[in-house]
Amino acid sequence: MSSRYRILVIDDDHAYRLCLSAALEKWAEVRSAETTEQACHLLEHWKPDAIVLDPAWRNGDAFAILTACAARPDLLVFCSLRDRQLPALATSANTLTFLARNGSIPVVARAIRKGLAASVSPEETGAVPTLSRGGRRVHAAW
Repeated sequence: MSSRYRILVIDDDHAYRLCLSAALEKWAEVRSAETTEQACHLLEHWKPDAIVLDPAWRNGDAFAILTACAARPDLLVFCSLRDRQLPALATSANTLTFLARNGSIPVVARAIRKGLAASVSPEETGAVPTLSRGGRRVHAAW
């Protein structure tokens, strides 16, 4: 089993999706989706540790994806925003982090890595990180 995090990047901006995926691939397994159907399929079958979602994407329904995420209390959700306006998004048990998209790709990738590292439980013993299952935490990373 791999010791690398699995991250699903869901975004309609092709260039941003490719650049962020390339930055994350240095330390994580990365897949990307540009439609709701692709994202939901990967959530169910690939089982990522985290997703990076543009909540205002034009190619799909962000709320359908967040609904699918609600079934995974161990899943970290990073909302990549084009500005600092925080939408009224909430999930029942997920850790939800808002990332300023107007920063550089390496800065966003480091914030994601830091968020994943902070979520690992101290009693982790397996090769694949076990994510904490505490109550919902909301962070803003800019």
